[in-house]
Amino acid sequence: MDTAAAAYFDHAWDLLVVATMAGELTDVNPAWTRVLGWRREQLLGIRYLDLVHPDDLAETRTALTALRRGEVITGLANRYRAVDGRYRWLEWNVVADLDAGLARGVAREVTEQRREATLLRHVEQLSQIGSWEFELGSEEVWWSQVTHELHGTDPAQGPLTVAQAVAFYSAEVRDRIQQAFETLVATGDGYDLELPLTTADGRVIWVRTTGRARRRDEHGAVTSVYGTIADVTLERQRRRELLRFKEFVELAHDGVWELDGEGRTSYANRRMAELLARPVAELAGVVASSLVVEEDRERFVHALSAADEARAQELELRLALSDGTARWVQLALRLCAHNGDRPSTHLAVVADVSALKESEERSRRSEAQLRAFFDLAPTPILVTRWPDGELLDGNLAAAALLGCPIDELQGHQHHDLLLELNPARLGVIREQLSGTARYGPIEREIVDVDGATRQVVLEGVLVPMAVGEPAVWTVIDDVTERRRVERLKQEFVATVSHELRTPLTSITGAVDLLARAIVGEVAVEPDRAVDLVGVARRNTDRLSALVDDLLDLSRIDAEGLELDLEELDLGVVVEESIAEHATTARDRGVEVTLSTHGPTPIRGEVRRLLQVVGNLLANAISFSAPGSVVEVSVQRRGQQAELRVRDHGPGVPADFESLLFEPFTQADSSDRRARGGTGLGLSIVERVTIQHGGRAAYERPPDGGACFLVELPLAGTAP
Repeated sequence: MDTAAAAYFDHAWDLLVVATMAGELTDVNPAWTRVLGWRREQLLGIRYLDLVHPDDLAETRTALTALRRGEVITGLANRYRAVDGRYRWLEWNVVADLDAGLARGVAREVTEQRREATLLRHVEQLSQIGSWEFELGSEEVWWSQVTHELHGTDPAQGPLTVAQAVAFYSAEVRDRIQQAFETLVATGDGYDLELPLTTADGRVIWVRTTGRARRRDEHGAVTSVYGTIADVTLERQRRRELLRFKEFVELAHDGVWELDGEGRTSYANRRMAELLARPVAELAGVVASSLVVEEDRERFVHALSAADEARAQELELRLALSDGTARWVQLALRLCAHNGDRPSTHLAVVADVSALKESEERSRRSEAQLRAFFDLAPTPILVTRWPDGELLDGNLAAAALLGCPIDELQGHQHHDLLLELNPARLGVIREQLSGTARYGPIEREIVDVDGATRQVVLEGVLVPMAVGEPAVWTVIDDVTERRRVERLKQEFVATVSHELRTPLTSITGAVDLLARAIVGEVAVEPDRAVDLVGVARRNTDRLSALVDDLLDLSRIDAEGLELDLEELDLGVVVEESIAEHATTARDRGVEVTLSTHGPTPIRGEVRRLLQVVGNLLANAISFSAPGSVVEVSVQRRGQQAELRVRDHGPGVPADFESLLFEPFTQADSSDRRARGGTGLGLSIVERVTIQHGGRAAYERPPDGGACFLVELPLAGTAP
């Protein structure tokens, strides 16, 4: 081998090989190492058939047989094993030197080209789009496998001429394809046509055929053209059906929305564009979820994934309009499968329900307002079904009255909860409701959640319901407090009448006797006259005190007291009050004791504080038995001055403790008659104490009697 040949052999990019006619390798160039990884010493002396892929051996042996006959092998493609065990495609040109008994070959790696060609064939088979090529000057048209299948021809028959290819088209369109092909060859202007074609077996199909210029010479003239061809018969049929469908849906009152497999808008009718307030042209390709209000987007995407052919997904959501507002719509969404000829889509029928939603929202707000009024109404209300009386609903006041949430009482009967009437009375109520749609008023006593007896008045009305059976609305008027006030009013009138009549009788008797003495009708000793004047004066003071108490209570409740405050010692005030009541205590045989524990400076009005202490002392003395002791103590406790007045009388009944500081109340009206008083004293005590920034309270001693507590802020600790 000369120097130039040796240099080419060593540096050639292609794989070069010398082998015996028996197939043993005698020499290889370095390209074998670059492409397959084999070193030269690994290859020399082995049979190259040992490196060929088993699937390619038959074709390779056939080529070897032809080579031994002296034929030149060109374009032989087979796979050779590389060092890493993988196979690479090589394309061979081989010549034989029969005299020397050697074969010399050149191979180029075409692995990627083969892979691309194989992929192209797969793609062509999957897409059913055939291809063709035409080299100018050859007059032969090359068709791909799919192109032959579309025409119904056998690839083994070899290439066709242009005239043969054109002849497959129907006579009425043959001139169009001929003219388009000639223009392509002459100018390079491509074409894209849909034409009817008659196959070799006589079937008429519609095809879409395209042509493009592939290569040009140095002068710009076309030298090679290529194109595609595809059967569009079904597609044209679908397009015709779609046109008919579009004609229908464009007239529909509802929106029609088609989404592709990626959720993008592939079609929207005129009404759908109106619902979205966007032009139809702007909707193509838009992701559907982006046209839905963000809060509803997740539900929409879930409906897309859940929809199938058998069951439509129905949901209400808001579309996001181009002006930033939203519109409520109802969607019926279904998956549309297409039997594998094209991807599945989603089809939605969209109805505008914004007016209905607005109406529902107004109704909901109205219902919510009514519900709020119903629940917050201070009067208890129960709703029961007609005619069986089963509880359906009730407001918060009714639940509070019955001591249980309404939902836990549902199922109970109305008469079990409130009426407890005999069957005859229930029958009368039902007759009233049937005749006049009303019943009542009926006054009953019920026991509330705290176990207290309450007086209520029941009145009901039969109301037709929008949905379901009629219901009876019962209003429960709790008249317990009203009756108590009425009773207190009656007792107050009786009390005041008694408190007025007694001193008036004494005054009248004394004055009448004095008047008769003056005119000489009777003789009255001077000492006796003085006693009569004293009686009149004491009873006049008693009447004045009663009027003052009434005026004080009225004034305090209306506008509060105007106090003339000064710094005082509570202990000193209490001592003065005890001194004022010493005579009363002595007359009743009651001892009043006082214990103090240091100074108790406060700010207050002496007259009002004496009124407080005096009322407490008067009560304690009044309810103490002769020979008993009223214990009074004054002391400091933290920032408070504390006054306690303790007696050893009968005490206060437990059920009356909550009413102690109510005006015109005493534990027993008979006691009130025996002991006198209007029931205003403790009310005034509490109100005056509060006016001084303190508080009044009652404490039940463990060993009997009663103890009243007054706390007042020490001077400097409160306004």
